[in-house]
Amino acid sequence: MLGEITRKRTLAIASLALGAGLVAAGAAYAYLTQVPVLTGTPDQSIVAAKGNMLAWSRNSATNSGPYDAYVRIGSGPIKRVNPVGTTGWPGGFSGDRLIFQQVSASGQSDLRFYNAVTGSYGVVPTGWNTKLWEWRPSISGPYVLFGRITFASDREVILLGNLTTGHVTLLAALTGKNAVAEPGQVNGNYATWMSCPNYNVSCDVYEYNITSGVTSKVSNTFPSGKFQTNPSVASNGTVYFFHAALACGADVSLNKRALGASRTMLTPFAHGLDGGDSYVDDSNGTPIVYYSRVNCAAHQADIYKVVD
Repeated sequence: MLGEITRKRTLAIASLALGAGLVAAGAAYAYLTQVPVLTGTPDQSIVAAKGNMLAWSRNSATNSGPYDAYVRIGSGPIKRVNPVGTTGWPGGFSGDRLIFQQVSASGQSDLRFYNAVTGSYGVVPTGWNTKLWEWRPSISGPYVLFGRITFASDREVILLGNLTTGHVTLLAALTGKNAVAEPGQVNGNYATWMSCPNYNVSCDVYEYNITSGVTSKVSNTFPSGKFQTNPSVASNGTVYFFHAALACGADVSLNKRALGASRTMLTPFAHGLDGGDSYVDDSNGTPIVYYSRVNCAAHQADIYKVVD
């Protein structure tokens, strides 16, 4: 099962992320500056942020061993979120509460809540955690976006839970050996995810309007590459994503698509660098896009940000 978990999480663990295809942008547009947040050994990926709170995952100093989730408020101490003997990846913040993915030593993956201020753990609604693989959560107000994988049948689904009612809505589902349905982010009235019926062929980004119940596909009309991956979303519905070719580190770009607008390339990556997960923090009014940036040759991920 561990081999299947690794295969299915290839696109979510940033050190194995897909490449993104670079295309020409409008001549008048100035690319955004990529600002380092956490760099250097160990491998650092799967980031979430809100104001002065930052959460991320990292492995050991030798880039081996399990990943653990950490949180830091301002310049305060770094606190480990998942207990010793488990693996952890952060998901997202709502108030002081962080939702994260925790994997036990036996390989059971579940959603958990952690209060970044008090260090206490919260209760996940009944039925949200099952014997299956719950993963890649994010949270905004009462809404929790997460994925669930049934490895026995190669079925992956995207789910939106309501903490107030406990109800869970199915947003998308894929079945197949090479299928990947990866949650992106929920923020305000919008949720986004990546859908790859065959992750060796193509991937697309989708956005869901919670109020209207309408799902829309982010147009994939680039002249090169067929992969749009690792999306995040601002509270106004602007989607951020990487456009990709299959090869790692070949012409990577971070892009955005505002509601009712065409896409804009925010920043290209140097050859050999790739894009992993992304997360938007617009709690202070200005969208800050956090993401993992991967050195393909070194299999090393660092965390960067751009201010849009």
